[in-house]
Amino acid sequence: MTRRTPARSRVPPHLHQATRDLPADHRGRRVCVVCGLLGEPGDAHHPITLPTTPVSPVLAAAAAARDAAILGERDAD
Repeated sequence: MTRRTPARSRVPPHLHQATRDLPADHRGRRVCVVCGLLGEPGDAHHPITLPTTPVSPVLAAAAAARDAAILGERDAD
């Protein structure tokens, strides 16, 4: 018999946004507006802060150049 590996969660991590119209359960958890699950900030689906993805310096420079072109900014010569 082969061992079954647990499935990965289909809910990506996101900040908890509690509904105000539904009361909390007996543990004080509220339903999240985004995913519809009971939770609180800091649990598995609702981290306190979202992880940031690093941006390459080349991409950051290209974005800054594009923003400057759109806004009409020029380098001071």
